[in-house]
Amino acid sequence: MLKALGQHPFRPAHIHFLISADGYEPLTTALYMEGDKYLDSDAVFGARKSLTIGYQLEDGRDVINFDFVIARSRNHANNKCG
Repeated sequence: MLKALGQHPFRPAHIHFLISADGYEPLTTALYMEGDKYLDSDAVFGARKSLTIGYQLEDGRDVINFDFVIARSRNHANNKCG
């Protein structure tokens, strides 16, 4: 199918995250590496500019910084939590 669409099967470099906390909706997402040649042609169309990050050098190590935002659980108010 991909070949018929003229699409390659490759994904850009990315890191998966599953983030959860009591009273909040779980978040499953990925961050994509800046400069990857497949960013604009991701086979599953998941790469977004807002999820693209670059490495930064801190204390002699490559690190990434990204602020994840999670939503309060819809059941949170009904359960009278916090």
